[in-house]
Amino acid sequence: MIAKRKLKYVIFISFLFICTTMKLMGQQHTEPLQTALIKAGLEDVAVVQGNNSLNITYSNNLYRSETRALAEVIYMVSDYTDLNSSVNILITRKNIGILAISLKSAILKSFLNNSLSLEELISASIFSMDVDLITLFFADVPKQNKSNLKFDVPVGLGVRYLLGAFDYPVRIAVDFLPSVAVDLSKGLYANAQFAVPIYNDLDRNNFVRPSLLTLTQDIALKQNVYTSVTAGCFSRNRAGVHATVKKYFLEECFAVGIDLGYTSYTSFTGKVDFLSREDQNYSDYAVAVDYRLRKYDLNIEASYGRFLYQDEGFMVDVTRTFGETSIGFFALTTTSGSNAGFKFSIAIPPGKYTKHKIVRIRPDSDFTLSYRVVGGDRLGRTYLTGNNLINKLADYYPSFITKDLKNYLIPYNANKLIETN
Repeated sequence: MIAKRKLKYVIFISFLFICTTMKLMGQQHTEPLQTALIKAGLEDVAVVQGNNSLNITYSNNLYRSETRALAEVIYMVSDYTDLNSSVNILITRKNIGILAISLKSAILKSFLNNSLSLEELISASIFSMDVDLITLFFADVPKQNKSNLKFDVPVGLGVRYLLGAFDYPVRIAVDFLPSVAVDLSKGLYANAQFAVPIYNDLDRNNFVRPSLLTLTQDIALKQNVYTSVTAGCFSRNRAGVHATVKKYFLEECFAVGIDLGYTSYTSFTGKVDFLSREDQNYSDYAVAVDYRLRKYDLNIEASYGRFLYQDEGFMVDVTRTFGETSIGFFALTTTSGSNAGFKFSIAIPPGKYTKHKIVRIRPDSDFTLSYRVVGGDRLGRTYLTGNNLINKLADYYPSFITKDLKNYLIPYNANKLIETN
């Protein structure tokens, strides 16, 4: 089985190498497909005709699910290929290549005509995070319908709470959270999130304020190494810089990562109750090891480091994904004590947004909430810097995508995708 998969990769890599010498051949035949992909709402699109191959790259800002976007691309591509060709797809995020897919057109058409099962299609195809060569293939190919300099305005809801022996056993703050995000260049983007109070008996932040103001640069290095650097104003009234580097092995099966941060107190993002302990410069770091049980979409992360308030210790985080829903449990022990809890994230409808134009207002993609057994403590605390490439990579894991395709990719003679989801 391993030898067979290695052979697939050798064939895939050899094929792409040959294509790089002739990728400008027959581009006049790719215009209809490229137009169809752009008309559908996909961005950073390029289609190149090779020697018995069709090569496509795109980024998805249209569907909440990356798997659903891929399924729609596969449906469209199937109408523009002949039985003797192969289809190579590079999925990008903010112009950074993340996932490569290679399909045989004859096998794809057999599946769509209900002659093969989805499992047979996937078994005969390649889904890989090893994208160095195909990224190089598309490096100097002009992209159409670029995602840069378009303003996205996701609107969400934030809930903060504290449980304990107070006059009111539950204290809660609910904020309306509109954001403005814009891609500036490859991997470089800015994000501003504001908090508009709806209800608050938790703290003194009863006024409109920024909650995140960040500038992030994501970089994909060779051999599945990713790095992300963010500067600006973060959660928990911190301002500074935070960097993450993560290296993957055996696709997404293993990963090691390092986080480094340096922050100062800022009153720009709200008020605090105990200024003396917040108004200090803090450095933090973490070294983490990840293992993924691909059969169950289960991630296990063990880390050691110095947290925001300078306590040092270990943390274990276990998260399982069910489609677009995830639930996780964590436990930590530091020089300041121990704690545990759980967290969950659920998708927010709709599953398909309007096309990404100069300005687009849409619901946030998900709602996340966490619970700690001991609330209101300062041990094992971290700050949020907003989404970056590294914490979104799980949406592109090959093991997740191949299992999730059953929800979106079905033969032509079955009921097709429901667009109103």
